Amino acid sequence: MPVTTVGDTVYLTVPIEIWREFLDKPKDTLLNVFSYCATEYESIEEARKAIGFSNGNWESMTELGEELRLRQYGKSVFSISKKLYFDYFENKKSEYDNLLLLAYLALNSMRGKFTFSNSTYLFARMAGYGTMDDFKEDWKKNKKGGYDYRYRCNNIAISKYSKSKQILGRTCAKLRLDLMRAYPHVHCYSEQGKRDFAFMFDEKKPREYCIKELARIMHYRGKTVQRDELKEMMKKAKESIDK
Repeated sequence: MPVTTVGDTVYLTVPIEIWREFLDKPKDTLLNVFSYCATEYESIEEARKAIGFSNGNWESMTELGEELRLRQYGKSVFSISKKLYFDYFENKKSEYDNLLLLAYLALNSMRGKFTFSNSTYLFARMAGYGTMDDFKEDWKKNKKGGYDYRYRCNNIAISKYSKSKQILGRTCAKLRLDLMRAYPHVHCYSEQGKRDFAFMFDEKKPREYCIKELARIMHYRGKTVQRDELKEMMKKAKESIDK
């Protein structure tokens, strides 16, 4: 369902591909998100009551929404709260603010499926790709798209911090730090020198607790695999002795 309510919060949910041009055309993208969701309602009165529609041409908006619904999309979606949506729709935001929003929506779209991610997959999601296969395929066909998007994100981050050249991994680390500052309920942790990171969403537990928990998860992540392999080796050894 494009429009859902959890508690007192209303969410607008659309296919991830609709957000693909957000950095280039933020207002058009936000209008597309709203138009896609507006098709759920039969009248402007219903839309106004449910999702806050207040101006614009209702007929052209629903027509655009119907057109968007006819397109082919993958299964991945971005879900944004109505409050956050209108904050971006009604207020002026910097390009870096838009980048942070995409990072937030990308992590939110992975929540419940993955505890771990990495810079490449994060940028793929931010660029509007539901899977790494789609991300790589676009790059192979056009020699642009996904991977160029990573470098564009890199340049936006560089312009915020310094004009010196930085590698993508460091940019992703800075992005995660600013993401946690902008969204206090988002917690991320990565070990130095590694591209993988762990993340969680928690509004109740303090930051320090969440970071320690993520650090513990990251620490035992590799060791769990080793422990499983050791158990399998011991099992095979015991079977050979029993024979």
